[in-house]
Amino acid sequence: MHKYANVRYLILEISPADAFLYNHYLNTGEEEYLLNNIYAYIKDERIFWQALYRFNKSLPKDDKIEVFGIDYHTKGTFLQAMALMFWNGNSHEYLPKELAYVSKKIAKTAKRLKGFDKLKQLIKKDFRKQPQIYKKYLGDYYWYFRQIIDNPLKEKHTDEIRDKEMANHTLNIIKKHIRGNIFGALGRYHTEKYKTRQNLMFFLLNQKVPILNINAYYKDCNLYSHGKKINHTSTQALYPLSKKDLAILEKYICQPITLINTNHTFFKRFLLLRDNKFMLYIKNQGAYTYEDMEQIKNK
Repeated sequence: MHKYANVRYLILEISPADAFLYNHYLNTGEEEYLLNNIYAYIKDERIFWQALYRFNKSLPKDDKIEVFGIDYHTKGTFLQAMALMFWNGNSHEYLPKELAYVSKKIAKTAKRLKGFDKLKQLIKKDFRKQPQIYKKYLGDYYWYFRQIIDNPLKEKHTDEIRDKEMANHTLNIIKKHIRGNIFGALGRYHTEKYKTRQNLMFFLLNQKVPILNINAYYKDCNLYSHGKKINHTSTQALYPLSKKDLAILEKYICQPITLINTNHTFFKRFLLLRDNKFMLYIKNQGAYTYEDMEQIKNK
């Protein structure tokens, strides 16, 4: 999709803080900021991010993939994003004295592992008092900082409020970043068309944002729930393939894979294929095991 469909951005069902940390990983290869992300717990996530890191590393600067999150925050990733911005910022200047109080509060919250919501409110309040100080110090991080602290979403919000805010995030990203197309990986409740449900798809179509929905089929994916490994296979997304087609697939698939069922229209400008239907075949690559990441965390 990078080569044939000009995809340069990923929008994921994660928070802006998570996305900021993933972008840091893609730029540096440093994993320590991902220990609170699902990267640390799900092997398939590591397969994807490690492969994307290698791919991104091979690309020119202006051609690299960039990641965006549009969902609610988790406390750990919000704190890690703030710590990275304030203490390892991309500014060549020392931390201004005007930001010293906020910096102390970040350190205190990190030490006590509580008070995350108060910290977010403090940073928002302080930012409103002196926006130019933040803008100057944060530099290239400033836009992402605003995405994080302006995000009103919380886990307790209703589905409609959540989807509406996710749509607003998406529209802001589209306005800001225009050097390529966007690929979004989101759950079907956000992306299917419903007659009565006002979801992300509904709000984006109302804004005349063109969308192609692609469903995926997962075979032998390792998921983790309450510390236990679960082997997951889902054939439902390949509908309307017949049971006979699925049986043939199951017979010949001998390794963990992801199949994406799509149609000719998405690629017709780029590929000359006779078939009206085809699939993307993605072979899962090697990655660190869940147990390895637990050992890294414990160290």
